Amino acid sequence: MARPQQRGGLDGAASRAWTQALAPTPDAAEACRWGIEGTWGYGRGLAQHLVAAGEAVCEINTRWTAQERCRARNRSKTDGRDAQAIALYTWREGAALPYVAADDGTAVLEVLVTQHDAAVAEATRLRNQAHQLLLQCDPTYRDRLPALTTEGGSRRWSDTKHRGTAVLAV
Repeated sequence: MARPQQRGGLDGAASRAWTQALAPTPDAAEACRWGIEGTWGYGRGLAQHLVAAGEAVCEINTRWTAQERCRARNRSKTDGRDAQAIALYTWREGAALPYVAADDGTAVLEVLVTQHDAAVAEATRLRNQAHQLLLQCDPTYRDRLPALTTEGGSRRWSDTKHRGTAVLAV
């Protein structure tokens, strides 16, 4: 499975590979059932692509993959062996597995909220890192710079930031 280039989009190779996966094969006389591990993570894009094309897609839990791998003669973990374990488990347990449904508005909203929360956490981390660096460079900066959460503080920070750039470039 091709991984997304970024969380927001796919590279061209992944998109082409997904389209090729849907191409009919001469020996496919019966309906195909797809087993995908991680349909809420890295496998989400592929799972939704297949569901949108009318394919039956099953969510495979990582524990099930590990159990299936333990039944094999060679129990080492590789992508190929995981794919084989997922295929066998999907074939054997198919009817009882949970099926993936097309994302509706709430699922998309959940992804957006999760991404927003991650962005806020990253901004907070960077802000805290900037405070620590400023304290190391100038321990009295807090006396001269108002809180960054106020309008005056952010304006002053912007002015300080531009002046500091010239000094750091020397």
